[in-house]
Amino acid sequence: MKNKPIILPVIIISIIFFIAQVIIGFLYFDFTINSFPWHLSIVYNTGFFVFSFLCIRFFHNYFIVNKISEIFMDVKSNPISYNKNYTSDDVQFITKNFQQIYKERKDEIENLKDRELFRKDFIGNLSHELKTPLFSIQGYIETLLDGAIDDKEVNIKYIKRAQKSVERLAYIIEDLDLITKFDSGAETIKKTCFNIIETINNVIDTLEPSFKKRSISLIFDQTKKKVLKVFADEKKIHQVLLNLMSNSARYGVDDGTIEVKLEENENSKVIVNIIDNGLGIPKEDLSRVFERFYRVEKTRNRDEGGSGLGLSIVKHIIDAHDEKISVQSEDGVGSNFSFSLQLFMPDDIKQ
Repeated sequence: MKNKPIILPVIIISIIFFIAQVIIGFLYFDFTINSFPWHLSIVYNTGFFVFSFLCIRFFHNYFIVNKISEIFMDVKSNPISYNKNYTSDDVQFITKNFQQIYKERKDEIENLKDRELFRKDFIGNLSHELKTPLFSIQGYIETLLDGAIDDKEVNIKYIKRAQKSVERLAYIIEDLDLITKFDSGAETIKKTCFNIIETINNVIDTLEPSFKKRSISLIFDQTKKKVLKVFADEKKIHQVLLNLMSNSARYGVDDGTIEVKLEENENSKVIVNIIDNGLGIPKEDLSRVFERFYRVEKTRNRDEGGSGLGLSIVKHIIDAHDEKISVQSEDGVGSNFSFSLQLFMPDDIKQ
């Protein structure tokens, strides 16, 4: 009932008023039970009940509901229309809107909890990624200082291994710096017109030694074209291709295959697909593959190098282009990373 909060105090006041009438009649006017004007008392109390109800309802709406509604609208984050009169017959309006605020604040708290969990996971992973090369460097240097530096068969080998660990440490720092620049907006995208087929061939030439080392065959479907112009940041897209293809090689299988396919769609986009028949990714890990330092298996192929930030950087670059990247994979079968790029149009040069 809308008026339930008002009726209860009115009934209590009416009962007190009736009891006061009876006491005054018995004490000061010497009325008895038989001589007391009960009918007049009932009439008076009924009128008093109606009058009290109307007065309390008026003051309740005017001084409480409306004032609280104004305060509520002031503190609410949404824009306020000061030309509109916010009125209500009861507290239902306030309750409904405070429930909405409660839901919004609850969602914010859950989001903060997720961020805190991500932060802890990120710091833990960062510590582990930095600790691994640092401890390797420390071990090699201590061994050399303990006398191995005089052993010509050992010293060069340990120095080269230490150098490899330093390079990995440098990769991590460089990649972290790049991601930080993307997050802060300091790293910008400089779009130009370039031939995506030529860029892919350049990446293949760069990675050819690592492909041959593991006897991985690379298939590049050029869609029967030698030129396919896109409008994007050539340097950044080169890095995307390099990261994805090297990632496919790193987690691929010996004597496996990596296929690069280009598909044009009706939305003036080209879809770049990088498909491998490697280890694949379990279904439960697909949603996290683009997280920083996330590894499908925390221990697998860590000795292959890399910063653990490659896919995260890829996601940042594609997002900065306002394009989409996705992954389809099956554990033990292989993976397909695909991303879109804008095909070059003459009007793009004017932008």
